[in-house]
This record gives sequence, C-alpha cells and structure tokens, in this order.
Amino acid sequence: MATNQNNPLAAPSLSKYIAASLPKDADPQLKSPTDAVAAAVHAGMISVCFRLVGLGEDHRIGVSVHGNASRAMADLPF
Repeated sequence: MATNQNNPLAAPSLSKYIAASLPKDADPQLKSPTDAVAAAVHAGMISVCFRLVGLGEDHRIGVSVHGNASRAMADLPF
C-alpha cells in the first residue's frame, strides 16, 4: 500500500490544495456543503495533474452537426 507521502489523493495532499484554493478574505470561505464537495474534487483533480483543455466554440464532445457521434469524436484534437 502506498504511503501518504507518495499518494497525491491522501488527506494531507488534498488539504494542502483545498487550503490554497479557498479565498482568504471571504467569511465564510465555504458557503454550502456543495462548495466543500467542489473544493475537494478540484483539489483531487489538481493533485493528479488534470488540466482543462478548451475545444473551442465549434467542437462538441459526442455531437456533430450531422448527428454522427463517431465522426464528432474523430474530429477531436487528441
């Protein structure tokens, strides 16, 4: 089993990212339980190096102008 030092999803790692992402001047920092879940998910994504890649205005995942999902997926840049 991986130690906490090597696990990017361990509590110490996630708490570091959560603390860094909370607004310092807001009171309360989290206004709802949904905000807490969003902060935790965001921290998890950051800790494993996910990144958001914009596709542009004309690209839709799984949808094509002609209604052919496989064609739309083939046009994606990855």
